[in-house]
Amino acid sequence: MRPVSLALTWILAHAATPPLGRVAVCFFGVNRSLNRTVDSVERHVLAPLAAASSRLDVFFHTYSLATITSAWSGERAAAVPGAVEMLRLLDEPPGRVRQWAATNQRRFDEETDYRAYYAFAADATTVRRQGRAVARNVLRALHSLREVTLLWTGEAAAAARPAS
Repeated sequence: MRPVSLALTWILAHAATPPLGRVAVCFFGVNRSLNRTVDSVERHVLAPLAAASSRLDVFFHTYSLATITSAWSGERAAAVPGAVEMLRLLDEPPGRVRQWAATNQRRFDEETDYRAYYAFAADATTVRRQGRAVARNVLRALHSLREVTLLWTGEAAAAARPAS
């Protein structure tokens, strides 16, 4: 949290008067501990940005899955709070969450050709040391970052419209 706080302190100290314009705060990936960190995020990130901006919008993308098993973190079948729980935790005051999306992780995995990425990264240290599970999680995180970026730029809505 400290680097975020230092960066935020700098932003607020150098903010022009009038306040910052619109600010988007984005969350992506599977946020397994948001229920334990949301108070700190509110105090150190969201509240100061809301005070220094004309409008603060929150966007998030996550995956729908009930449990997670991760050799990296040592978790086995750990329960995962879902998108609705993220919405409940982040949408205070109501309306702060401007847009959110969730992708079915099982379906994403079925539709992703991980073998192509493994071949591309065959010599990469992470794949050699940590295995393919870590590589899959990195690709999922990058996909989630892309999805939340499409949300805040408005491109997700444009992509969802039928072609005319």
